[in-house]
Amino acid sequence: MAEINQSNVYMLLHWKVAGFAQLWAKDLGVSTLEAMMRFYDTPFHAKLEDESTKLWTYSPQQLYYLFRNEVKLREAMEQLQHSHQRNCGRARCARLAAAVTCGVAIAFAPHSPKTLSETPSTAS
Repeated sequence: MAEINQSNVYMLLHWKVAGFAQLWAKDLGVSTLEAMMRFYDTPFHAKLEDESTKLWTYSPQQLYYLFRNEVKLREAMEQLQHSHQRNCGRARCARLAAAVTCGVAIAFAPHSPKTLSETPSTAS
């Protein structure tokens, strides 16, 4: 059996993308072809093409589940950041909000009035 590597992983992706597109088309209310064309433009598809992520080992159903969760997480992070930006004028927070791009989420922790060094010790 041939080893899967970056130069040949594309051969496994066609049927996975087709199965994924059928699921997404149903949710979007569009044709499978339209869903497939949209999927090729997503950051998730770029991850799928990267052999080192091992996403190619997942079924179309598993890929769709991961994709939907990534989209939901990105949307929630963006909402949280926009809400926080409206209520906070700190430049650091604006930089944090700008850090979530291209489907890569970072942990978003709004500033706190106290730093760790200001937090009282719980030791007696």
